[in-house]
Amino acid sequence: MEVKLQQQLGWDKVSKARESTQEVKSGLMAQLDNVQREFASVAVDLAENLWGKIPARHRKPKSYRDQRYRIRKLRNMAEAVCTMVKLGTPPGVLFHKRLRELIASGVNPQIDIGNREAWTQWEQWAREEIRRIRHNTQVERRAFLGDR
Repeated sequence: MEVKLQQQLGWDKVSKARESTQEVKSGLMAQLDNVQREFASVAVDLAENLWGKIPARHRKPKSYRDQRYRIRKLRNMAEAVCTMVKLGTPPGVLFHKRLRELIASGVNPQIDIGNREAWTQWEQWAREEIRRIRHNTQVERRAFLGDR
C-alpha cells in the first residue's frame, strides 16, 4: 500500500529525478506547483462550504491613500517652513529633505529658498490645501457610504 501511495503522490518520479538533468527537475517542480495550487483551492473551497466564507477585508480606496500621503507631505513642509520662520534660521537639512519629498509627491512650490515672505504665504496656502483635501475626502466618503 505504501508503494502505491508513493506512486500516486509522485514520489517515485522525485526519486528518479534526483539523478536527472535540471530541465527534468524544473518540469517536475512546475507539476508539483500546479498540484499544490489545485490542492489548496480544493481545501479552501471545502472549508468555505463547511464554515462559510469570511468576508474580504474592507480596504480604503487608493485615492484615499494618495490624499493622505499628499496631506502628510504638505503638513511636513508647512511645519518646516513655520519652524524656519519662527527661529529666523536659514533653511537647513530638514527643510531641504521636506522640499525634496514634497516635490516627489507632485507639489513643486517653485519658490526661491531664501525668500521667507514667499514661504510664509506658501505655508498658509498649504494649510488651506490640506483643509480642501480633507473636505473632499469626507465628501467622497459620505457619497460612497450613502450618508449625508
